[in-house]
Amino acid sequence: AIDEIVKLRADFFDSLLQHLWACAELNNQNISLNAVGGYGRQTLHLHSDIDICVLFDDKLSVEQEQQIGQFFTQLWDIGLELGHSVLALDDTDSACKEDITVATSLFEIRHLSGPDSHATQVLSRLYGDDLWSSEAFFKAKFSEQDERHQKAQGSAFSLEPNLKNSPGGMRDIQTLIWMTRKYFAAQDMAALRRFGFFTPDEHAELLESQHFIWRVRWALHAAAQRSENRLLIALQSDVARLMGFGDNSHFAIEKMMRQLYRAMRRISELNQMLLQYFKDEILVQADKKSTPLNQHFEINGRMINARHEDVFVDRKQLIALFIHIAENANDIDGISPQTIRLIRQVRRRLLGDLQDFHRCRKEFLALFRHPQGMGLALSLMHKHGILASYLPQWREICGQMQFDLYHVYPVDEHTHKLLKNLYALSGRPENPSLVQPATVYKSIENKEVLLLAALFHDLAKGRGGDHSELGAVDALQFAKFHELKPSQAKVIARLVENHLLLSLSSQRLDIYDPSEVKNLAKAIGTKARLDAL
Repeated sequence: AIDEIVKLRADFFDSLLQHLWACAELNNQNISLNAVGGYGRQTLHLHSDIDICVLFDDKLSVEQEQQIGQFFTQLWDIGLELGHSVLALDDTDSACKEDITVATSLFEIRHLSGPDSHATQVLSRLYGDDLWSSEAFFKAKFSEQDERHQKAQGSAFSLEPNLKNSPGGMRDIQTLIWMTRKYFAAQDMAALRRFGFFTPDEHAELLESQHFIWRVRWALHAAAQRSENRLLIALQSDVARLMGFGDNSHFAIEKMMRQLYRAMRRISELNQMLLQYFKDEILVQADKKSTPLNQHFEINGRMINARHEDVFVDRKQLIALFIHIAENANDIDGISPQTIRLIRQVRRRLLGDLQDFHRCRKEFLALFRHPQGMGLALSLMHKHGILASYLPQWREICGQMQFDLYHVYPVDEHTHKLLKNLYALSGRPENPSLVQPATVYKSIENKEVLLLAALFHDLAKGRGGDHSELGAVDALQFAKFHELKPSQAKVIARLVENHLLLSLSSQRLDIYDPSEVKNLAKAIGTKARLDAL
């Protein structure tokens, strides 16, 4: 098991470092050797840095400095990649106060050699409120995570995800661990179960997802022969082979990546849910007044919240929730952790698709007709698996890789971004190149038809055959099932079938040849169709 492998590797380096520490004659002195960071957690991957911290009581003598230098030289000579620091015990307080990264690293401190009182003293100070209060620590780590996610462009789901820093990556789990250690003075997240933040099923799901990402990262290090966190396309075939998905085929890569995206989505969802629980527990919030929306939902501290636990017995309310988010977009930042938990529970209990329920179909169309439906509401539906629970076609393309030169996201994330970009055209684009598309978009009267065509344009990928033709059939069936007008159904199907027409024409035809332009105009037919394309 991967958790045993990373611990055994840490155990091996424990023995090696303790031996070399003794060889440098640093035992029996007031100097301690400690593991920190991932090494301190005893989760050492194949090419991860060995993070160590040397602590001492008083000023070092010249001889002691030489002995410590000799120790580090031995480590470098055998080729270890080190992350290291040498600190006086009295200086750890100021170092932790000045840099939250140092404080976080020292939260993982684990004694290896020398006085074990050093590590105990450091942890005692960190668990107290003198260096970092629980509130200040939470705010700093929450801000750090938000900044990290922004650098990842708000998505874990590019074709080359970062296993460590992307949303849903390893760092999101570590952030939860650091919060747990600071607030509960506990070693791991099992404490969250004892304190009622986590159910046993949620804890098991998080561990299962973590172990899968660990396996991918170990295989990635082996394939790259270096420390690497980005799952580069050039390495994916080797990683899939090492993980047992098969030899050098698109199918093997697709299977691995789908599982990876699923694991990262689960981690991201659980991370959001738990951080909101922590926020409610740790921070004093002045804006926690509740504003009822109806008998089922309320706004509580800029989070939409279910007012009773049976709210989703009526499946319609699962889609209606996102209608309320669209209607109150200016007052809502997200979904409360209690409501996320209810969504997760009902998602697991579904025996069919949400679109099987007539009342759900009405709500789903209402979302696409709402002026703000493709904003926060759509993103939350995608993030929390409601689109996948509603449309079987969407479920099939979740994590679907695209092996071409034109796409940088899997099909589901690509389609999500397309809908978001169309929605953005309804405002005032800052980019001058978007002014013309925005003008065209605003001129289209029946925007729901355009948005539904955008939803289906790539949903038939990965089935074999022409995805435009297959997608047009799916779109037509969807339109009939949702009781759209025959004229609307026809437009949606035509847009899906011809969604590549303009791009392929611009790339392959001589657009300065009048006959080519005339033939293209004849194929499109009307200005309204041209605008929609």
